[in-house]
Amino acid sequence: MNSRRDNLSISFEWHSVARDIIHNFWIIVMAVLMGVMGIYIAEHSVYLPEYTSSATLVVKSKNVSTSTFSNLSESSEMATIYSNVFVQPAMKKLAAAKMGKEALSGRITAEVLKETNIMTIMVTAPGPELAYNELKAVLDVYPMISENVFSDSVIDIIKTPDMPRGPSNAMSKSRRALIIALVALISLAGIIVLSLFRDTVKSEKDFQRKIDAKLLGRVTYENKMAKGFRKRSMLINDTAASLGFVESFQKIATRLEYLHKREGVQTILFTSVASKESKTTTAINTAMALASRGYKVILFDVDFLKPSVAKRLNVKVPDESELGNLLSGKVSPLSYKFLKYRKGSLYLALCGRKNDGYREWMDDSRISEYVEKLKKTTDFIILDSSPISVSSDASHGMRMADRTVMVIRTDRAYAADINEAVLSVADYGGNLAGCVLTYVHKEFSLFGQMGSDETEYQGRYGYGGYKRPRYGSYKSGYDYVNGYYSAGDNTTLQEFGDRKN
Repeated sequence: MNSRRDNLSISFEWHSVARDIIHNFWIIVMAVLMGVMGIYIAEHSVYLPEYTSSATLVVKSKNVSTSTFSNLSESSEMATIYSNVFVQPAMKKLAAAKMGKEALSGRITAEVLKETNIMTIMVTAPGPELAYNELKAVLDVYPMISENVFSDSVIDIIKTPDMPRGPSNAMSKSRRALIIALVALISLAGIIVLSLFRDTVKSEKDFQRKIDAKLLGRVTYENKMAKGFRKRSMLINDTAASLGFVESFQKIATRLEYLHKREGVQTILFTSVASKESKTTTAINTAMALASRGYKVILFDVDFLKPSVAKRLNVKVPDESELGNLLSGKVSPLSYKFLKYRKGSLYLALCGRKNDGYREWMDDSRISEYVEKLKKTTDFIILDSSPISVSSDASHGMRMADRTVMVIRTDRAYAADINEAVLSVADYGGNLAGCVLTYVHKEFSLFGQMGSDETEYQGRYGYGGYKRPRYGSYKSGYDYVNGYYSAGDNTTLQEFGDRKN
């Protein structure tokens, strides 16, 4: 394998990451729901509520002859001493005896407000009433110790014990929100990490690093949803297609034109690693781009397992133009008619439905004989085959074609599978012309967002430097029959013509 495969690195492509986040957003939602459920279970099964009752006391010195400052200083020191006394076992034992118990159920804590003589006594217990009653017991018995030990100070209660209204150890709303946010961020980070480490081809740079093949062309991404093409493919003759999208296929056509003039390449098969990689759309648009230059082009739909060219072109295929009928013998070569696409030099040989006997047709030499005969009167023959991973039809077509084009959608197939498919072309007896990378997004940049075209179509050609190819008019006046030209405009296999134009 090429040494490029030995130097893999993380590649960041923001469209890929954004797409993965959107497609896997349900994982983040599920993680958040699981976090909420986990908090609920913890609070109702593992969590033991505790209640805290508190009282505020002030420590005063009995010596009134001293200054206010020294009196406060002395009282503050005494408050610190008292806070230690309140938590001693002797205090707990006296309070328990006061309640007629052997020991207190709660725990006593005491805190002194910094640099003051104010002290807070708290009792935390499993129940609100228990905490309240035990704190009252502590306050009832503390004079028994204070009067015997500290004769020069006095403690006054400035805030009596209160009945707790809720658990003191309950999780706050802010803490719950923080935990849920952390769970969401962790799941989001996991999706991003997996996206970055997924070994797919995310950009042209990725292709150059990972794939051991020539890049024949790139097709810019078109937002079909925004342009009203939700249910059909974007074609270069559509008025909504951008100049960048159209020029992508014109560049591919230029490279194929070069192979045609230099090496006599005529028959070109389009395949892909897997399905849904824009293989058929690429084959159709490439055929249109070649036909727009005046070449005589025939587009064959040899993806017999899942034919889709007719659907993409919105063409209804009659019986005398159904390729399956020709190969099965239901229609003779004398009666078979090619469909002419609008008013141009593009002809269609389509399958209108899935055919069960397609494997026998690919093994039969008749289709090869038809293609060889048509090469004498045609400039280009485009074969739209099935993906390599779906069917073995592509292997038969590769031997029949002069060149094979592998269509790769960004961030779809793994690089290892693409390289294996590239190697299989030679194993099947084919000759790889190169790969076409589809769904290529522009790189994010400030200039790109402000309108500068990073694909350089505007800079090289300007908006008026490139004319959109014409394939006939959308207006009435042309003889359409169910979306295709009438039989009088079609040509039979035997009468395809002695001239190429």
